[in-house]
Amino acid sequence: MASLPQNLAFEARRTLKSPRPDQVHNLRVAIRRFNQSAALNSPNRNKTEHRQSKEIMKRAGDVRNVDITLKLLAKLKGTKALQAKLRRRRVAEAKRLAAELKAAIDQGLPDQPPVTGSRSRQAAIQAINRLFKRGANAKKPKDLHRVRIAAKKLRYTLEMVAPGHPRLEEIKRLQSELGRINDFETAWKMVREESGGKSVRDQLKDKQRKKIRAFHAHWTSVLTDAAAPRAWIGEL
Repeated sequence: MASLPQNLAFEARRTLKSPRPDQVHNLRVAIRRFNQSAALNSPNRNKTEHRQSKEIMKRAGDVRNVDITLKLLAKLKGTKALQAKLRRRRVAEAKRLAAELKAAIDQGLPDQPPVTGSRSRQAAIQAINRLFKRGANAKKPKDLHRVRIAAKKLRYTLEMVAPGHPRLEEIKRLQSELGRINDFETAWKMVREESGGKSVRDQLKDKQRKKIRAFHAHWTSVLTDAAAPRAWIGEL
């Protein structure tokens, strides 16, 4: 955990130098991990630093959303003109991200001390309960997005406070499947913003529905198991 600030600084400088899709993704992961650590240290949290990382996250998200959309559109016919338009948008978003990163690096990137034992365990318990509460009745994309956020926070919390937890790989798979569902939602919204054709949006929605059906077939029994939260907490 002590390496989180250094890792954030490393990924910020790498992204400033070369904002490739994989690098922007790595930056966002570093910010999420750092922010989760900061959340566990709320009494010591620096509001200015939190605001700074939030702005970087937003700019990185704008770039990442274009990358996701381009990746999905590459598999659909009749989208070449739209892809060209999005590539131009990506250049502009990457410049905005670079400006935000440069300002943050010049100002000094945030630092955060490691969390302490009792608080970290309580945070993990809360994160487990949050995941199952959100997952119990999640059906629509917006509900599944909230489950995805809960899964991310639980994963990063456990990686910091209980790295040997036996459910970590299961949580990663859950997060990954929910991420693919959300990717289609992101792409659908961006195609609409760019005045993309209805047929393209319909194809994205159809693919998303298939992902949602597969998700429910796989995860419903896990997320609706009333005994599961207690079992996961017992494994801390």
